[in-house]
Amino acid sequence: MRKMIFLVGMPGSGKTYWGGVIAMMKGISFIDLDEYIETKEQRSIADFFKEHDEKAFREIEKTYLASIIENNTADTIIACGGGTPCYMDNMNLMKQNGVVIYLKTGTSFLMDRLKGHIDKRPLLTAHTDLNKRLETLLTERAPIYEQAHHILQVDYITPATFDEILKNV
Repeated sequence: MRKMIFLVGMPGSGKTYWGGVIAMMKGISFIDLDEYIETKEQRSIADFFKEHDEKAFREIEKTYLASIIENNTADTIIACGGGTPCYMDNMNLMKQNGVVIYLKTGTSFLMDRLKGHIDKRPLLTAHTDLNKRLETLLTERAPIYEQAHHILQVDYITPATFDEILKNV
């Protein structure tokens, strides 16, 4: 039976990084949901937001997430977008189809990681006070993220951190 591991957390928390590292170490597939959407839509998410609102994005995000779950036959780690688990009952969908791991971090870590990369993140670009925006998003999203099967504090993650989780999947 295939294993699906979903990484969730704030933008800049390391979902793509850790997903790629662990997938390579374990010899399993890796999908970054945002990159997957960009490939399927043949445009960047930022460009999508220039023509559509967040509701339209969340609808296609749900469609592609469901498609990955339904059609993927290999063991796979999926790095979700920061808002993915927070809309359209996606958290429950992921929990029913695999293991959800929340990469938890604070806003100071996120500020350091996101500097110079805001242009690719439409929900952050329109705000003049990035720290305040991150704090607001984290406050709104944390109750959803914390429904994950596992919560890992980003500051203390090593590749070995995932070994214990993955051997029980």
